[in-house]
Amino acid sequence: MSSSEATIISGGGFDDSKGYFIEPTIIETSDPKFKTMVEEIFGPVLTLFVYDDHKYEETLRICDQTSPYSLTGAIFAQDRYA
Repeated sequence: MSSSEATIISGGGFDDSKGYFIEPTIIETSDPKFKTMVEEIFGPVLTLFVYDDHKYEETLRICDQTSPYSLTGAIFAQDRYA
């Protein structure tokens, strides 16, 4: 999958012959409200959103407000004081 909103970096294969199984998948998106960022997915799927360094405070708010499901989110930075 590749679109203006997201690209599969690794994985993405599936088997729907019995049930619906997704192989471990990494997705990169430019939209912090992309479907896999806000909905609970039952599978080994990780979605990455690369934020602008200058929008750190905004990114904290996005992480806090993105999903009503209390999904786990994390922000990684090289600035140790962030």
